[in-house]
Amino acid sequence: MANGTSVAGTWAYRSYINTSDQPVFGAGLFTFQTPTATTLTGTFDMGSDLVLDLKGTITPANGDSPLTVEGRPTRNRKRMVARPDVEGVGTGSNEPDGQGG
Repeated sequence: MANGTSVAGTWAYRSYINTSDQPVFGAGLFTFQTPTATTLTGTFDMGSDLVLDLKGTITPANGDSPLTVEGRPTRNRKRMVARPDVEGVGTGSNEPDGQGG
């Protein structure tokens, strides 16, 4: 990408229950490829053969807006509930630990 930020690679995902001990209730690995500076393809692997193929767009950071990735599942590899009418939106970071700055 023009400013040197890229989301290509493998990213860990974890969802936590909003309680004081915050146990993990969902986890997986996003693997992204970026064919162009504004397009994204990849997979979301949640283990146990639960994999979504993904396709989306990348909006570079601009002023006060962070880099944004919007994607939709394109195919389920195992029967599971997916809501293609709901867009996933996330913000990325070029920090080595993925925590942002």
